[in-house]
This record gives sequence, structure tokens and C-alpha cells, in this order.
Amino acid sequence: MKIALSIPGYGQVNPGNVPDGGAAANIVWTLIDLVIVFSVLLAIFFILLGGWNMITSEGQKEKMANARKEIGFALLGLILIFLSFAFVNLIGSFAGVNLLKLPF
Repeated sequence: MKIALSIPGYGQVNPGNVPDGGAAANIVWTLIDLVIVFSVLLAIFFILLGGWNMITSEGQKEKMANARKEIGFALLGLILIFLSFAFVNLIGSFAGVNLLKLPF
């Protein structure tokens, strides 16, 4: 989004060197996108690991409870990841910018 100025007699004037963050901003947003994708993959891994631990618990109550906790915490983490993603997009929409540019 560029700023434009309308001057009577000259029409619309577009400033040429308005900083937009450049490469540094792209690096930061790319890192944020990668952290979100990595976090989702990690949460899915822990859900699967908790399921595996539940299957291999052989009916032992302590192992079953630990596996259930692991799955619960992984699901909670996944929910927090998606809520933070939605919150950042909501703030960005109020500001009029697209903060997250995920590849999907």
C-alpha cells in the first residue's frame, strides 16, 4: 500500500522512496510462517505419539493416563496455534495489511 497525494494543478503525486520494510520484513514474516507450520506439524506428531503410547500401554492405567495427557496437551497446543493465527490475521485486517502469507 503506497501513499498518494493529490495536489491541485499537478494531479496525483506518488512518492518514490516510501519504505515498506523490504527484505527484513519479508524475512521476519517468512520466519513467522515457518514457525506456525513447524508448530502444527509438531503438534500433529505429538498427537500421533500419544496415540502410539496409548496403544502400547497394554492396559496399564498410569501409561494410559500419561498418553491421554500427551494427546490433550498436543490438542491444546494446536488450538492455541490456530487461535494465534486467527488473532494475528484479525489485527492485520483492522490495520489493513496482510501479516501472514502462508503458502497454503
